[in-house]
This record gives sequence, structure tokens and C-alpha cells, in this order.
Amino acid sequence: MRHVEIHHNSGMSATMRAATRLLCGLLQGIALSLLYRAAERYVWPATEATLFAPLVLMALYLPPMFNASLGYVSVRRLALWMSGLIVLLLALALYDIWRGGAYHGNGFFVLTHSAARFPAPGLVFFLFFGLFLAHVLLLSSSLDGRRIASYATYFEVAWKLLIQLMFSVFFVLVLWLVLGVGSALFMLLKLSFFEQALEQAWCAIPITVFAFSCAMHLTDSRPAIIRAIRSLLLVLLAWILPAATLIVASFLLSLPWTGLEVLWATRHATALLIFSAIVLIVLINAVFQNAAVAGEVAAPIRLSARLAALLLLPMLILALDAVCLRVQQYGWSQDRIAAAACLILLSCYACGYGWAACQRRNWLTAIARVNVLSAFLFLAILLALFSPLADPARLAVYDQMRRFAKGEVSVEQFDFDYLRDEGARYGRDALEELTRWSIGPDAVLVRQRAALALQKQPRQAVPIQKMPASELAENVHVWPQGVALPASFLQQDWTAMPSSWRLPRCLLFTAHCDAYLIDFNRDGKPEVLLIARERADASVLLQETVEGHWQKLGQLLPTWMACPALHQKLQAGEFSMLLPALSDLEISGQRISIERTPQPQSTNCAALSK
Repeated sequence: MRHVEIHHNSGMSATMRAATRLLCGLLQGIALSLLYRAAERYVWPATEATLFAPLVLMALYLPPMFNASLGYVSVRRLALWMSGLIVLLLALALYDIWRGGAYHGNGFFVLTHSAARFPAPGLVFFLFFGLFLAHVLLLSSSLDGRRIASYATYFEVAWKLLIQLMFSVFFVLVLWLVLGVGSALFMLLKLSFFEQALEQAWCAIPITVFAFSCAMHLTDSRPAIIRAIRSLLLVLLAWILPAATLIVASFLLSLPWTGLEVLWATRHATALLIFSAIVLIVLINAVFQNAAVAGEVAAPIRLSARLAALLLLPMLILALDAVCLRVQQYGWSQDRIAAAACLILLSCYACGYGWAACQRRNWLTAIARVNVLSAFLFLAILLALFSPLADPARLAVYDQMRRFAKGEVSVEQFDFDYLRDEGARYGRDALEELTRWSIGPDAVLVRQRAALALQKQPRQAVPIQKMPASELAENVHVWPQGVALPASFLQQDWTAMPSSWRLPRCLLFTAHCDAYLIDFNRDGKPEVLLIARERADASVLLQETVEGHWQKLGQLLPTWMACPALHQKLQAGEFSMLLPALSDLEISGQRISIERTPQPQSTNCAALSK
């Protein structure tokens, strides 16, 4: 396979590049550890949200981007690139803080009034992909000496950087495995200093970041090895394409017999269709490579690539139909706007790849131009989504308010909590507007519900604190009817329970569960089987101890949560208690339990309906 050689062209020696990259990695580790320490103790700069969030983004992304560019671009272009990144990261972080997208970083669902405000996780996550692609475009342009580089250069740079990242992450993981073994060895001698040091952020963060910088430099200096690994990976991916094409084609051919209703009933069809299309695109490009291997590709793979390129269009149409169906029913939400953005990008691929597949003389040659165009389109979409231009929260709130004002949604159907929880600053402003609503016969009710929604804490910012007994009683519906929950259950501080985030949300937040009081251990005192009404939530079996505290005994299999017949039978009391399959031993008054080997269990919901 023909390839483009990537050479350093800045005139900097290898020793100087290595020293600069390692120093940059060390400084990044120190900066991140200091920011972590400030957030942990809530001291400056963590107390200043408009300063702390931009510093976090810059400490995360500026050093790696500088190291990846070092030696490949001129000093002038590197300075312009870093300056542009600083302005971009600052603007994105400040807008994220302004709109209310940042979150307090005290843990999962844990927020307090005195916590550092980090950039929103979605911004941090998607910035990685955006900066990766932007760096590939910049570096390729610099290497070719023109604004739009050749496709072969784009291909070479993108895969080189991707494999560098993969192996750098692998290097860090192996390093920590070795450090873990080392700490275990010292613990054999009752020396805990090594383990204690590794557990400290001031040690762990610099080690991780410095090791990552070392790995990036080592892989950068071995281009031949990178190229060999890339070739092997692409060959393996290419031979997966026929299987993926056959599966997708069979799925599409099955639709006329099954109908689309079954597909839409899953409520996640759009995400799965988009993901399947992305898999096909990746595999097609693994076969296409740098547009110079057409003669080297086996005939079955060539045919599969052409067919897969044609299958993208029906996948796009199905996904568009799913999104349009939900928008007509419920209007735009943040998730649906994000899905629409993905479909805009996917339409570029589907139409371009379909056009390339229809050209008989050239085997998918047009894919190269489609990929370059799609890269710029991806960056434009990403920038629009994380700016006021196409902020999903802003667009979703506008559409929901429009539907409500036009009477398409009644007061009972309108989700005031959605504006508070998902609408960020725009949703809260909309609720403020609704508190002054004076249109229609239900204006008083609208004002009351908007005011009530504003009084509640957003789901993303609910302090984990003990729920009042009255609110907990409202969350939980008790079965059999006429029976009440024990007073100790309502007074329990569920936030203090280990792994409280695994409990059903009704014990911590405003949500709904069904509680079944059943004597599972035959001690004459009922336990509480708590089952959340939302399928994505959890179930738990709770027992009261002698001291009056409640502890977790077990839970239902997650697959039973989506079985309506199970809830109906439990509520009707149509069940019986079975003795355990294995008994425990008792020796000298001591109970010795036999831990049963987990057995595969099937969830036959249909059998419960009989």
C-alpha cells in the first residue's frame, strides 16, 4: 500500500522535542493536581466558576494539543493554533457556565452549595473528538503546505494519531498495573507508604499524565511500527465488513414482514440505527483506506463495501422517520435535537457514499471527498451545538413553549419539570415567564405549577440529603392496600447507606416505587420489596435489623423490571413463597451459609400472564 511519509519540519532536534514534551506533560500533571486539590478543598480558583471551568478545559486539552503539534508545524502556526484554542476553550467554558450546564463535581448525583463548578461532561467528552479532528486537519494542511490537504495525508495523520492515543492509554494502564503490583509487594512487608502515596491525587495525577506524555513521544518517534499496526488493524476490520453488511441487509429485508411498529416500540431505535450506520462507515473506510488500495482488495470485500455504502441511505431514512414521529408526538427535546444533528451528518455520508457506490468505473473513489467535507461539517455542527447558535436546551425550550402556547399540549400534559431539569438557563427563564401567564382559563393553574417547579431543585443539582418522611411516603405506594410502611423505614437516612446511588431513586429523589411487604425469611416480620416504576431504575429487598436500621438483602433481576405481569401478580397477591433450593448448616449454634454458584436465569414474562 502506498503511503505518505510524515516528517518533522520545524527544525527542532529530537532531543529538544523529547525534553519539551516531557516537561509539558509534567507541568500538565502538576496543574491538574492543583486544580483537583482546589476543587476538593473548595479554595481559589475553585470558588470562581468563570475562572475554574476554563482552567480545567485548558489544563486538559492545551498540553496534549501542543505536544501533538510540536515538530510538525512552524512556531508561528503553533502559536496561532494555541492562541485560537485558548479563545475557543474560554468561550465554550464561559457559555457553559452562563447557561447553567456546568455541574458541581462532588460525585455521582452529589451536589452541594460549596462545590467547584466543572465544565459539563458532554462538553468535555465531545471536545475530545472535535479537537482530534481539528488537529488532523491542521497538521495535514501544514504538512502539505495548502489549506485543503490531499486525502492520503489526512488518512496518514488521522490513523497515526489515533493509534498513538490507543497505545498511550494502554501504556498508562500497564504502568498502573505495575505500580499496583509494587504496592502489594511492599504491603507484604507491612510498608504502606507506597500504596498511600499512589492513592493521593498529588501523586496519581502527575504520574498518569506524565506517563501519557512519554508514551505519545515514544510512539511518535516510531512511525514504521505505527504503520505496521495500522495495516494489521485495517485488514482485520475489512474482513468484518461482509458480516456487518449481511446483518444490516437482512434487517432491512425483514422490515416488510415485521412492520415498523415493532421497531418504534423499542423507543431506542433511532440511537441503534445511527450507531449501526456509524459502524458501517468505519468498516467501509477500513477497506477504502487511503484511496490507493482498490486493486489490493479481495472481490468479496469490494462487493460488501459497495453494498454497505448503498445500505446507509435506507438506514438514514428509517432514523429520520423515527425522529420525525417522536417530534410530532412530543415536540423537540435535547435528545431529539442531538439525534437530528447526527442525522444531518449521516445524510452527508449516506448520500455521498451512495453516489460513490453507483459509479461503476471507479470503486468508491468519491468517498475521499465526502470524508473531507463531512469532517468540516462535523466541526461546524459541534460548534453550533455547544454555542447559542443551536444549543439543544434553547431550541427544545423554545419548541415546548411554542407547542404549549398554541394549545398543542394541555396543562396536564405539559412537563414543567422538563424545563427545570433539562432546559438549563433557558428552561428556568421559561418557567419564570409561565409564573406570569395570563392566557386561557387555566392561567392560574399554569402559574401555580410553574412556581412549584421553580421551587424544586433540578435533578442534576439535587443535594443528597435525607428525604422527609412525608415526601418519602408520597413516593412509595404500599402493597397490599391498607398496610403502611414501618416508621423506621420512613425515618431511615438512605443517603448514608453504602452505594446509595444503587438504590431506587424514590428513596432519594422525587420518583415513584411500589413497596411489597412480604415475609421473605419467615421470621414473622415483613421485609420490603421495593420496585421502581421506571424501567431504567432499580429494585431492592430491604430488611430491618435489630437496631431498627434497614439493610439491603438482594434485588430482582433487572429483566423482570420491564414485566407488567410481575407487578400485576404481586399487587393482586397471586404468589407463594418457596423454600431455598439449598439449606444452611448449623454447627454449635453458628449458621454457616453455602454460597450458591450463580446459575443462568431466564425471564419468561409471558408465562406470568397466564
